[in-house]
Amino acid sequence: MPRCEDDWKRVIAETTKAFGGRLDYVFNNAGGPAPTGSIACVPVDGFDAAMALLVRSVMLGMKHAAPIMMKQRSAASSTTARLPGIRPATPRR
Repeated sequence: MPRCEDDWKRVIAETTKAFGGRLDYVFNNAGGPAPTGSIACVPVDGFDAAMALLVRSVMLGMKHAAPIMMKQRSAASSTTARLPGIRPATPRR
């Protein structure tokens, strides 16, 4: 999943062009590695990387798809997450 805004601009533009100027559906599926364990031990850089992948990338996809979809007045989107995005993993003992 693209993480930076320029990547999302390119993906949306190329997809829209490939489908005759339409964007009828966007499916965001965020998932990937994230730090686990006690909050006292979570590295900030690992947290930032996880938020960029799991939250920021989804927001950017929707940000750049929304204007096209709204102009069409007909489209849909779905966003899903892997299980730890809903229920944090528990550290193994």
